[in-house]
Amino acid sequence: MSEEVLARMRRKFFPLYLIGLLASLIFLAHLVLNYIYTGKEQYLTLSMLTGLFSAYLAYSLAKLLRTKIPIYSYRKVVRCTQCGYEEEAEAKGGEILFENAGSCPKCGGEMIVQKIYRKKQLKGILG
Repeated sequence: MSEEVLARMRRKFFPLYLIGLLASLIFLAHLVLNYIYTGKEQYLTLSMLTGLFSAYLAYSLAKLLRTKIPIYSYRKVVRCTQCGYEEEAEAKGGEILFENAGSCPKCGGEMIVQKIYRKKQLKGILG
């Protein structure tokens, strides 16, 4: 899922969830007050159902806002075969493990790619 799709979903569904949640909370308050003043149990039953529906809407709204997009950056670790000096850098396409990566800045020995991995960063509503 891309950032554009996530932003479009938030723009589309956030107002719907928010309006639905506010309406159900107002209806819940109305039902509770009717139960308090009349004492009829049908209002209590309906208020429980409305409360469950309000909780579902609140959960869905929170889930919509918490959704984050994973962004991966590829990293490599190169190590000197003689002195053990190690450095980490951004990996470029086409690199392979145990490939010669130049000379060591400390001793002038051969630097070899030890690891290539991806690092996960989450991008959500706050950036």
